[in-house]
Amino acid sequence: MSLIVAIYVQEGIVLASDTRTTISSENGVRYKDDTQKIIPFYNYFAVEHCGNAKNTDGEFIELCLSKIRNQYPLTTTISVFPLRFLNDYHEKFKNTNFIIAGYDPFESLCCGLYQINMEDKTITHTFSQQNYGAIFLGCNDIANVIMKGIDYSTLSLGEAISLAEMVVNTTVQTYKYRGKQSVGGTTQIYVISPSQRKTGWMKNGEIVQDANADPDAYKKERLRLSKMYVQLEDSNRTEDKKKTGDEIGL
Repeated sequence: MSLIVAIYVQEGIVLASDTRTTISSENGVRYKDDTQKIIPFYNYFAVEHCGNAKNTDGEFIELCLSKIRNQYPLTTTISVFPLRFLNDYHEKFKNTNFIIAGYDPFESLCCGLYQINMEDKTITHTFSQQNYGAIFLGCNDIANVIMKGIDYSTLSLGEAISLAEMVVNTTVQTYKYRGKQSVGGTTQIYVISPSQRKTGWMKNGEIVQDANADPDAYKKERLRLSKMYVQLEDSNRTEDKKKTGDEIGL
């Protein structure tokens, strides 16, 4: 199992997770503490996962999600991704749950936090514009206690980051003393805040953009396609003029 957290406040979204994968075999249980459970995508959204660490092909979920990110068009936004993702991959991800969180840069930065249950083939749109709150999936018994009664509408982005970090750290420390240490490793935090132009990983107190997840990919791709269209139109006009000149010469 694991713990994944998504907190939505006025200034942005904070995603947090541990990095532990529990691997059971006939030789017993061992732990892998370098699993990335938050996969940033283009255009101000990211995907968190918990549950089974591998898909039905035996591939680790984090690697599979990275491939999916590269397979989808650069113009993909959070408004279209959850349903497309569920339809395309529900057979590949059994007993794995996902949180998809972010903003649509072409829908007035409309926020979306979605829970996807692949087994049930369901999508739950949990929070939307100005309806602030948090989702925590996996080993969330401690998170339930810590986060009960919090007024998320009053939290700043910095406070949401501190809260997410504290919840995961506390869970990691507590699980050290449990029989099955399903939560462990380090705490990873990813921040999405288009209004403040801050999107990326928390590293040493700074927000660092992920090199594989350009938040402005949609804009750049549309600009590229527009330039290609203009060049094509110019080429067609040049060809038409050439044909006209040849006909007059004849």
